[in-house]
Amino acid sequence: MAGVLLLGVVLLAGCGAEPRSDVQPMQFDVDPSRLGAAVEAHGIRFQAPVGWEPLAASAIDSIGRAVALAGDVFDLRPRYVFLDPSTGSLLSVATIRLPDSLTFDEQIAHYGALLADQFPSDTLRQGQYLKDGIHIAQFLVQSSGRVTFKLLFESPFGTLLQFDYLVPAAQYPGQIKAIESSIGSIQRHE
Repeated sequence: MAGVLLLGVVLLAGCGAEPRSDVQPMQFDVDPSRLGAAVEAHGIRFQAPVGWEPLAASAIDSIGRAVALAGDVFDLRPRYVFLDPSTGSLLSVATIRLPDSLTFDEQIAHYGALLADQFPSDTLRQGQYLKDGIHIAQFLVQSSGRVTFKLLFESPFGTLLQFDYLVPAAQYPGQIKAIESSIGSIQRHE
């Protein structure tokens, strides 16, 4: 649990396409009993928490159309969505496009500014770490009703990926270990 809990506290500025010396590896306490089946996408392998059921492709397509119609500030394309029907917790895995003209450092800063504008009354924290050689920028967005972990990183194929773990605040203490295990399952798969 130390990995996820520390991420909410670690505040580092900027990042680069190549891991920087000031971005440190993060260790996660992965409990395999809290993980579902492995999924491979965009050169990444990960596991959603056990009991978080994958939505059908048609439902994911509907979500993608709704996001596009809503004029979301992010060019987000959901690829996988997992829902825990007992808690209302959700994991969304999406590709995201930020301005190509920006360096990875600038993309992270741009993304953080967009999040701050989108959630002005929420607590927003940012941290960066290395997970199996993957440079991950993590944003923790907290309100009285929800806790969201947003992970942003490049896949081995150069695709920018966003993992969102959304949990009702009341369910967060019971879900933290499963979320840490799921984040700890993320690895390159080329």
